[in-house]
Amino acid sequence: MTNIEIWHQEDVARSNRDEDVVRAKRNIDPLNQHRNDLMEEIDEIILEKVQQ
Repeated sequence: MTNIEIWHQEDVARSNRDEDVVRAKRNIDPLNQHRNDLMEEIDEIILEKVQQ
């Protein structure tokens, strides 16, 4: 779901209106961080399972 939100914001960032671009770019950073956090959680779960 997070990827879809990022893709949507990237679409908005391709707008011709500067205010839309700025808003979208600011929205992308926390979404990327959230996606990275989720990936780290997945990595930890996989590592835990592999070590068992």
